[in-house]
Amino acid sequence: MAGRPPLSDSRKNNRLAVMLTDDERAAIDARAESLGKPTSTHARDVLLADAAENVLKKSARKKQS
Repeated sequence: MAGRPPLSDSRKNNRLAVMLTDDERAAIDARAESLGKPTSTHARDVLLADAAENVLKKSARKKQS
């Protein structure tokens, strides 16, 4: 069968808009390009990694209390 493969069950349907200066956008675009990723994929990866790390740290602090 021709065409694109079916979408996964974890469909991305939420949008996050972030206001940036031209220099900030250029820096993020350049970093994403250096990793061979689209800018949105790179931004998502960085934000999710940071969120996961900080959620884990907060969870560990609660357990120590």
